[in-house]
Amino acid sequence: MITDGFRLGIDFGTSSTVAVLAGGDGRARPLLFDASPLLSSAVSVGDGAALFTGLDAERTAVASPAGLEANPKRRIDDGTVWLGEREHAVVDLIAAVLRRVGEEAARVAGGPLSGVVLTHPAVWSRPRLAVLVDAARRAGFGDVGLVAEPVAAAAYFLETLGREIPPGRSLVVYDLGAGTFDVSVVRLGVDGALQVVATNGLIDVGGLDLDAVVVNHARTLTANAEAWGRLDWPQSAADRQARQALWRGARAVKEQLSRHTTARLQVPLVDVELHLTREEFEKAAHPHLDRTVQLTLRTLREAGLPPEAIAGVFLVGGASRVPLAGTLLHRTLGIAPTVIDQPELVVADGSLLARPAAAPAPPPPPPAPAPEPQTGGHSTNKPEISDSSEPELDKEQDSEAEDKDRNKADDKERTEAEDKERTKAEDKERTKAEDDKGKDDERRRPVSRRALLLAALAVPVAGATAGAVIWKPWDRGNGVENLPPVQGATFLAALTGHTNTVSFLDFLAYDSGCLVSAGQDGTVRFWDARKHSSIGEPLTRHTNAIWGYALSTDGKMLVTGGAEGFVYVWDTKTRQSGDRPFATLSAVQSVAVSADRKTIAMVDYRDHLMYLRTVADGRTGQALNDKDHPVSFAAFHPKDRTILATDWGHDVRLWNAETGQPTGDLGGPTDGINRIRFSPDGKLVAAVGHDAMVHLWDTATQQQTGAPMQSGDKTLIGVAFSPDGKVVATGGGDYAIRLWNVATRTQIGPELTGHTNSVFSLAFSPDGSMLASGADDKTIRLWKLVR
Repeated sequence: MITDGFRLGIDFGTSSTVAVLAGGDGRARPLLFDASPLLSSAVSVGDGAALFTGLDAERTAVASPAGLEANPKRRIDDGTVWLGEREHAVVDLIAAVLRRVGEEAARVAGGPLSGVVLTHPAVWSRPRLAVLVDAARRAGFGDVGLVAEPVAAAAYFLETLGREIPPGRSLVVYDLGAGTFDVSVVRLGVDGALQVVATNGLIDVGGLDLDAVVVNHARTLTANAEAWGRLDWPQSAADRQARQALWRGARAVKEQLSRHTTARLQVPLVDVELHLTREEFEKAAHPHLDRTVQLTLRTLREAGLPPEAIAGVFLVGGASRVPLAGTLLHRTLGIAPTVIDQPELVVADGSLLARPAAAPAPPPPPPAPAPEPQTGGHSTNKPEISDSSEPELDKEQDSEAEDKDRNKADDKERTEAEDKERTKAEDKERTKAEDDKGKDDERRRPVSRRALLLAALAVPVAGATAGAVIWKPWDRGNGVENLPPVQGATFLAALTGHTNTVSFLDFLAYDSGCLVSAGQDGTVRFWDARKHSSIGEPLTRHTNAIWGYALSTDGKMLVTGGAEGFVYVWDTKTRQSGDRPFATLSAVQSVAVSADRKTIAMVDYRDHLMYLRTVADGRTGQALNDKDHPVSFAAFHPKDRTILATDWGHDVRLWNAETGQPTGDLGGPTDGINRIRFSPDGKLVAAVGHDAMVHLWDTATQQQTGAPMQSGDKTLIGVAFSPDGKVVATGGGDYAIRLWNVATRTQIGPELTGHTNSVFSLAFSPDGSMLASGADDKTIRLWKLVR
């Protein structure tokens, strides 16, 4: 076979990856993986740390579910993930998928490829693109081209379908994939280049949600609780195989109902065959698809585009073949959408029709671990098509003037940071001293929040590398540990808005200036701590007091539990949660979220049992404890899957979230514990309670470290560690806040006063500049740390 001229286009998706190979005749043919053009994007770890992809990964996960990462694309900002028995770089997981594609392409082509093009979401920032390019290089591709997904779809619309986008008009690309939904407006510019002028998306709507519609229909028609318990929370290889069979069957039913009016589903373990009509399916799927249509309409309105300015509506992504999607779009927009037989191939195929953009420079290699410190890319006659990945910033979703001003400042800051990162990658000959200085400067750069076009787009922090994209205050080397010691604090401002006790608050790890609070008024509120003002409207899903609150260590996920029994999972960037509660208990006393954002622990207020629930599929497991060891408060370790829980407010216990077994009993004060916290590095545990003392434990030895610190004479409720773990703040019934030196067990500076009722919550900003306190007086007070 002639190999010259073979080019490969890859659409690396959240749940599935598609690749097409074009030869010298210009015809593009999809590659097949396990007889399908859809390669599962899943990666799993097998014996000997080998990485498996596609169906191999899913089969391996039957025996070792902890070794599976089903959606590596969603983890692109996380740097590393824990699979099996150790951490793996996300870039290596992506590289494994791309390597599988490359091997199949080389086999079909009969030799090396002349070019490779990768697609990406329109609003991915340069650091994310750098990770993708680095993964491609690790997969053996060498230099690659990049094309934004809606640009690739528009190129297919123009070239393959032979449609037109007249001057002054735009194409709407409606992309409904397996895991996410994106809508983009693409325009043909005066220079003949395709430009993305608006984009938006939903991270919680996709084909998997439509599969769940089928599963839930089956659940309502059967009443075998024991079998469904095994399907929801499989504990054996047989149960996991049954669960896989159920969800594969649900997907097949969904696809059959796109072509026929009826379908049948065999439910394993329950051992029944059920009948589902298209009418039943569409009734249940309507809310999901309507959200995508309403977002499409909103995006067009905000872009100022009337119907006469739309050249077409193009449906891409496998889930878009569901007939109801096109029907709802036609009803709402008054424009008949364009649908093809295999919409999942459009983006990969179109990538070879567009001129790729230049790939960003590869990230520099990660530095060697620092010693423990002793101190502190078809030629045609059509217009030339290029990739314009950056949408117009005047289409930002955030309507508040303050956020717009902040976005401009953040854009400037991000550009400066990216330029600096490229300089570091190119300047390989600098001396070690200069390199160290550059790293120190970068570590001290403040991190800012940015309102984004695509829902849940996680912007990497200035100065981060592809190997560790998110700035993590709990990791050594961010510069916080080099700050001068805290000498005290002075009052900055009071934030008002809550109408009842401010029970919880914390700063976002990716933005030292953004504070999130929750209270007994049932609201979640966002605050700009630098401007001393609120951000947006309160979030009001809860109908009663919020008793449980947990923020993931990277700041992206917020979990809240209410007295009404509902648990909600929030995306802190979009400030949105799912349509329905994530879980329901009699009442929620406490919640916690694991460091990998995969598991949530929930404590029921009435029976004091602690349950684990998987975020990806909503599975709820058996209670970890029994009624002889009731739990009142829980927290996850900031780095691993250890759970910290209080045994009815007295003893502090450690649990393994994988095995569900207790791993240690730290003991505790006899007078009861109100709040427990891990230190940022997870090495210490702090507990406060009715004895007005601060108790510290070493998690390695599971022994108390030194004598407790007496903090006033009233019960303590609030406790927090500084980002370097050197200071503990406490507050409680005497309305005062105290700062404590962990090493010397001495109080730092005078007491901080001003609250007029009990202090319930405390939090340090990730950059170590501020302390926030929330109290029963309905206010939040901000304090500047003096160094």
